[in-house]
Amino acid sequence: MKEAKAAFQTTMLNSLHKTVSDYIDKYNKDKGRLERLSFGKIIESEINRMIDEDIPFPCNPARRVTRHKKGGKYKLKRSTINLRPSTFTYFNEELSKRARKQFHEDVEITSVNAYANIALYLFCKRNGLPVKDESYFSFKGSRDTQEFEKMEALESMLEMERMLCKRPTVREWEELKEKVNGPSYSKLVSIFDSYSKAWEAANKYKSKKTQGEENEEGL
Repeated sequence: MKEAKAAFQTTMLNSLHKTVSDYIDKYNKDKGRLERLSFGKIIESEINRMIDEDIPFPCNPARRVTRHKKGGKYKLKRSTINLRPSTFTYFNEELSKRARKQFHEDVEITSVNAYANIALYLFCKRNGLPVKDESYFSFKGSRDTQEFEKMEALESMLEMERMLCKRPTVREWEELKEKVNGPSYSKLVSIFDSYSKAWEAANKYKSKKTQGEENEEGL
């Protein structure tokens, strides 16, 4: 007996949903029931293609989108797609492995949300359809994970310490953070819980880097 499909809730970029929805409406004219496209069919097809052809992720599927496009947040649209439960499980397991390998992070994909937009993005690119919110999938956006955000902050802190030859005060950090591409004081506190804890983390990070460089020189 053929496995029945189940409905999975997901959230898509509104601009992507509209572009693909318009394409589906045009494509499905005069098509029989079995030939018609749907969001579920497109997502399943593109993710299978991604796996079979070893296509890299255009962005980290586990990232938090904390950097919004200029002018406001990306508009999102809730939707439902139909997938076989076994396909859903396979995608989660296979894409988690691939994301861990590509981004060197402990990525665990457990929902369609992680790859629905990626599948629609790949579909649009393959069919020459416009992608209005391209910045959502940019390389910069792919770095929007908690781990990268933390590493980025630590690097900027060490750079300012080298620049001043001392640990900066809160006032100095706020005045000079743009010179080292650093986050705001409030963002540092958000990441590390306090300014002092941020510097504790920076000192540990510096020690690890120094040890790593010494080990490389000894090889």
